[in-house]
Amino acid sequence: MKRLAILAVFFALSLPSGAFAAVAVDSSAISSDAWTAGAGPISWTHTATANSGLTNTLGLVYTAYESLPSAAPTWSGVSMTLVDNTVACLSGKYSLYAIVNPAYSTSGTTISFPWSTGTNYHNGISVLLTGANQSTTLDNYGTASSGASGTFAPTLTTVADNSLVLAFVYNNAGATITAGANTTMMAGTGESLTSGRKSSVTTPAGLTTLNFTRTGTPSWCAQMASVAPVAVAATPKSILSLVKAFWIW
Repeated sequence: MKRLAILAVFFALSLPSGAFAAVAVDSSAISSDAWTAGAGPISWTHTATANSGLTNTLGLVYTAYESLPSAAPTWSGVSMTLVDNTVACLSGKYSLYAIVNPAYSTSGTTISFPWSTGTNYHNGISVLLTGANQSTTLDNYGTASSGASGTFAPTLTTVADNSLVLAFVYNNAGATITAGANTTMMAGTGESLTSGRKSSVTTPAGLTTLNFTRTGTPSWCAQMASVAPVAVAATPKSILSLVKAFWIW
């Protein structure tokens, strides 16, 4: 009877259970460290770490501008979907776009953003992620801002466990921005835009803080986004192996 009870426990442990693939940043790129002035499109090359084999990929493009773009950006010729078009912050406007399963390669993929009107400044950053939950696109998003300070600690509350938080930071002071605690820099450290991510996923879900520092004390503004992991089925244990091990025992 005791053996039957223990065998029942072994059987329960052998059943498949839910698990999550880790969300990770494969690569990031910026159109230019300096602001692009005047009317006309901008484009840049996004170089991935592989030509194939990346799974559950998600592409994000963040743009900052003073005059509205004429259309959505394209990732390797495919139009992206607008996720958030925020209100003005520090005299600029910001948009975040997404694309599921974008093209990628080690030789580079072209990101294009049309600007047919306006004479003001604009720029963009792209990020390619793996292990992303593609049915929700983004776990959460929002904006954060701060007054004049040499440090910036933008926050975002994640919804799903094990989500990865990103920050796209507007920089109009020409100061180099560096990562603080629990933060890893991505593309952009120069005059225009900067991006960073939390150094690890957030678990349990909740309020998440990124940290940035720079010389000088101008104001800060950031577009925040969190990406949830894709759920995968755990590999079930072999019931036969468990029974065999139990019988020997």
